[in-house]
Amino acid sequence: MSKNKDWNKIAGFLLIAGGLNWGLIGFFGFNLVEALTGPLARFVYMAVGIAAVSKIFNGKNGD
Repeated sequence: MSKNKDWNKIAGFLLIAGGLNWGLIGFFGFNLVEALTGPLARFVYMAVGIAAVSKIFNGKNGD
């Protein structure tokens, strides 16, 4: 599998996880990322942001 396809899968996972986390925050006031990662949450948020920008520029399939 190519690196681009691998990154596309990772980016997709990060975006789904980020969306679910925001849903938990909105509905229940619970931040799962901070609960799981503690002080490293900032880096998780940065990875989700990078994944979002990557998806914007690379499209659905990363082509």
